[in-house]
This record gives sequence, structure tokens and C-alpha cells, in this order.
Amino acid sequence: MKSRILLFLLIGTSFSSFGQSDSIPVGERVRDSELSKSDLISKGRRLLLKDLETGNTKEAKEVMDYLAYDVADEEHLAVWPGEQLMLYFWTGSYQDILNWVMYMNVDSLTRYQPAITPSRDALSLKLEERLRIEYDDILADIDSMSFTKDTNDFLVLFLDRLLVSDDSNISIDDINNRADAFMKEYSGSPLTKVVRETITYKLGAGDWMVNMSLGGGVPFITGNITDYIRFNQGFITFSIDAYYKKFYFGLNVNGIDGKARQDIEIRGKDRIWYSRESVPVSMIAPIMGYKVAGYKHLQLTPFAGISFNRAVPYDADIKDNPDLKGLSLGTSVSPLVGMNLDFLFRDFNKIKPEPYFLGGVNFSLGIKAMYSPRIITTQGGKMDGNVFMLGLHLKMYLFQVKRIY
Repeated sequence: MKSRILLFLLIGTSFSSFGQSDSIPVGERVRDSELSKSDLISKGRRLLLKDLETGNTKEAKEVMDYLAYDVADEEHLAVWPGEQLMLYFWTGSYQDILNWVMYMNVDSLTRYQPAITPSRDALSLKLEERLRIEYDDILADIDSMSFTKDTNDFLVLFLDRLLVSDDSNISIDDINNRADAFMKEYSGSPLTKVVRETITYKLGAGDWMVNMSLGGGVPFITGNITDYIRFNQGFITFSIDAYYKKFYFGLNVNGIDGKARQDIEIRGKDRIWYSRESVPVSMIAPIMGYKVAGYKHLQLTPFAGISFNRAVPYDADIKDNPDLKGLSLGTSVSPLVGMNLDFLFRDFNKIKPEPYFLGGVNFSLGIKAMYSPRIITTQGGKMDGNVFMLGLHLKMYLFQVKRIY
């Protein structure tokens, strides 16, 4: 095999002496060669393709190891990790696979971005094709080895993971289910960490998420304000929130419809809000919250904020009665506390990215409860009152999708 490696190094190369000794190390011949490193990699990969066609496993492994460990460097990638692992399976080099997965730093491998990668060829496809053809023989060979049961099961699982593709009868969901079973059965095995980091591929919601909700319900008003305003038309609510992990902040908007029970003399102004006119109260509150409980299809999120409350006539009413223009009870400030209980349509960790959106989409139907004391504070205390709102809302979530393990 050594002569074959030297042969492909010598192709297209001129040497100053014809009679050099075959005992010269390969590394020195590379340095003396006029071939660039990229050319060496290309020639080596062509030699691997030839060995795949002839079934020469021994020489293929020698070429692969030479390319991976002697030719490749920080700038040049000679063989992709998947190609290296597939060839190890084909050549029966199972201990090399175990050494690779046990001692390879997966994080650094993920971050590794070589400047020069191999030219596009059919090596990966041919390796995968060869593994499919010899699949049963490889499984039998693994069974014949004196591995422990967890190692044996790991190798079979890893082989199947390498063969996952769109046209394969092995799906990533099947692999994930088998990986979960492996990690549960062999929880004390060092291979469990390897399975989690290199075999499973489960997607879930990332750290950031945005949601919008729209709903409505019934307000329950207590206090002096009920002597002046009749709240019997319900309320509508809208919110937009941004989540980071379990924390979230956003803007909550509520509108409560009401009618004047009696004439309301507005403090500080020579104006009267006459009886039977609509008195809509709007509440705009920046809020912050925390998800205290989250399950596959259930979320509980309390929140608190400061509500800015204002009562002004509807534009339609002003159009019908221009005398209402400029009428207002002023802006009141009051605390707002509440809680959302949302029933999710889908589990976040089972949602795949949408094809036309860089992330995932989910929906929920939820119960929303809010409480705010003294919603009108601008009338010298005569309209003090508290509001409790209970309703339903529909929420849409837009979130980043990331690999959770």
C-alpha cells in the first residue's frame, strides 16, 4: 500500500534524482513534491473511490488515515467526519469509531470551519451506497465482536444514524426514539453522552420567542365608579410579548365598554359627560412576567405591570355628536397584575421549522385573568373603583428553532 500512496504523490511531480530510496518517509516526499496540498487531497480521494469500486478495504483505510491525519491541517479538510466514520464501518474498524466518538470534542468540531474543503465528488454517496449494500454483513460482523451490549447497540445505532436520508427507510424520528431508549437503558454508560451529542437530533424552541394574542371576556367592576358608569358590554384584550427563556416583557392593551349612568362633571374642566353616552375605558400597560410552569401542552405565566388608563369618547360618537370632542376623564395610573393559562396546540419540541419562515409557529387557546385597583384616579376619589377581568384569548407564537440535543 505504501507504494500506492507514493505513486499518487509522484504523479505530476518532478524529482531531482531518479533513484531516491523507497524508505524516504511519506511526509518528506510530500514536502519535496510540487503538488499542492489540495491536489494531494483530490488525488487521495480519487484513490479512495477506486478502492470502493474494487472492494479493497485494507488499502482504503490506509489512504483515509493518511489523508485525515497526515495531509489535513487547520486550513485544509481532506475528508469529512461522516466520510471517515462511514469508511471505518465499511472496513470493520469499529475500535477507531469508538476512539473517534469518545475523544472527539464535538463542540470544537461544530465550530471548526476549514478555509479549504475537498472538491465536490461522489465519495460520500459511494460510501453510503457501499454501506447499504453490505449492511447485513456489517451487522453480523459487529455481533461477532466481543463488545459489551451497550457498545454493540451503540455501533448499530450509529451506523443507522449515518444512513439517515430523505430516500432512506430510516428516519431521524426513529433514530431519536431509539436514542432515547438507549440513554434510558444504559444511563450509566459513557456512550450515553456520545449518543446525546452526536446521534440525536431533536429540535425545539430557542431562547427567544414573540407572541401576539387577541381575546375578550367579562369585566367585574367594584367601587364608586359603578355609580357613574355601567360596565356591561365586556372587554377586548390584545397583547404582544417577547420571551427570553422563561422571562417575558410586552405590552398589554385592554378596552372596556361602558355607558354613563348619570351626568359626570369632569373635575377641573367645565365639561359634563352626559348620561347614556358611551364611556369606553382603555388600559395600556407595559408588563413583565415569568413562566412558572411549562409542560408539553400547558403554560402558566403570571405577569405584572403599570397600566395607563384613559376614558375618551369613540370617534363614531364624536362624529354623531361633535360636543363630545375633547371630552376626557384624564389619564390615570394604576398597577396591573394578571395570569395566563395557555393550552398549546402543539408541543414546542416537536415543531419543525416552517419552510418559508426562519423558525417555528405555534398557537394556543388560553384563559386570561387581570386585576387593577383604582382604574380612574383623576376625579378626586369620587370614581375610585377596581376591575377584575376574566376572558379567553387566542395566541400565536413565532420562535426560533434550535437543536436541543
